[in-house]
Amino acid sequence: MDAVIYTRVSRDKDKNKGSGRSVGRSVEDQERECRQACKRNGWPVREVYCDNSIGASRYSRDRPEWKALKDDLRKGDVLVVWEASRGQRDLAEYVLLRDLCADRGVPLAYASGGRVLDLTEGEDRFMGGLDSLIAEREAEILRTRVLRGKRTSATDGRPMTKPPWGYTATRDTDAMGRLRPQWVPDPAEAPRVREAVERLLSGDTQYAVLEWLKTTDGYAPTTPTTLRRALLKPALAGLRQHRGEVAGKASWEPIITEEQHRQLVFRSERMTKLYGFNSQPGPEPKHLLTGIAKCGVCDDGLRYRAKAGRKPYYACHNGHVSRLVEMLDSAVISALFKRLQDVDPSQYESGGPDDDAIQAEIDKLEGDLAEWEAKAIASEVSPGAFGRIEQGLRERIDALEAKRTGPTDLVFDPTLWPELSVSERRQIIRAHLEVVVPKLGKRVRAVPGDVHIRPL
Repeated sequence: MDAVIYTRVSRDKDKNKGSGRSVGRSVEDQERECRQACKRNGWPVREVYCDNSIGASRYSRDRPEWKALKDDLRKGDVLVVWEASRGQRDLAEYVLLRDLCADRGVPLAYASGGRVLDLTEGEDRFMGGLDSLIAEREAEILRTRVLRGKRTSATDGRPMTKPPWGYTATRDTDAMGRLRPQWVPDPAEAPRVREAVERLLSGDTQYAVLEWLKTTDGYAPTTPTTLRRALLKPALAGLRQHRGEVAGKASWEPIITEEQHRQLVFRSERMTKLYGFNSQPGPEPKHLLTGIAKCGVCDDGLRYRAKAGRKPYYACHNGHVSRLVEMLDSAVISALFKRLQDVDPSQYESGGPDDDAIQAEIDKLEGDLAEWEAKAIASEVSPGAFGRIEQGLRERIDALEAKRTGPTDLVFDPTLWPELSVSERRQIIRAHLEVVVPKLGKRVRAVPGDVHIRPL
């Protein structure tokens, strides 16, 4: 028979030196003992599979090498593991392995102890099942101990995982003389974290804060999203988190105040409610139909694209449709002018409220909203009460906005079009037209029939 060796360890001891944890026999030691067993039995080693730092219980992630091994096993092989728990710590997984080995006539050998199980035989299948039950029980006991330790650590406010951005790991001695992990503010990174939080709370966007971080020496998150997640961690405010909930005060020194942490959380939730994402929107797009023209396949807003040697074009993010910028802009502007020629000015020239008075009322309501928001941040108003106040004020603001006359409601003189900013042009198009670009193979010209432009 040819031997197929499988080795596995949940935690590589070489990666955890100095941790004070017992990590068992390394994959190198396992392979050496398995090869010795193969030599004693006269089994040439055909292949070795190894999953390093991966558990084998029902709580563990997938093991790619274990999966490849099961696909590779064939008649004439013998599967060699150091002990039963190296192959699996899950009875359901053992049943799959048992049936696979029985179907292909592959024995299961333990290098530690020298046993060889013929899984086509009832007695050996039974003994293999007992080994699997013992391995599964050991995994459950270990998990219970770990969870108990995490709960105790959370109650005491001690850290358990690697430190977040802004801290560095160290060790201190507790009252009983035991070394315990601890976090201390990093002298270089903690001030950068603190300033990033202050910049966000003063009104800077996540993107602006990220760009500032990239201009300074030290670590910078890769995206605005990773920046937000890093700064929202309760640990920065000296709060111990357990299973997604704040368990109490932590034993380490905070970098920011709890008030700043609450303001960050409130800001993130409010931005999501207002804009659908976690930061206020940036400037208006530079191109006329970016985001306004929609893909007829997936409804994605088209984006401006420009490549060397090719005319600029709008394209769907998923690649379904594209149109030349010049052609699509021209088609939409022509449809807009035709639409605006049909507007009756008598609907707006008399009886409408004064725009300046409406704007003054809107400004007052927005000022009231800002004051209530400040009270909510200072915890003078409950989140629920603020939500109801905000909803009422915004409904009044929206109602006033609807009454206000403007360039989108009046007869439009095409000669004024060049004088308008891109933002004003986009506002007019959004108010009057729906632009849908269907999929037409390789055609990219915007001619009648190529694009669905409908009045609103």
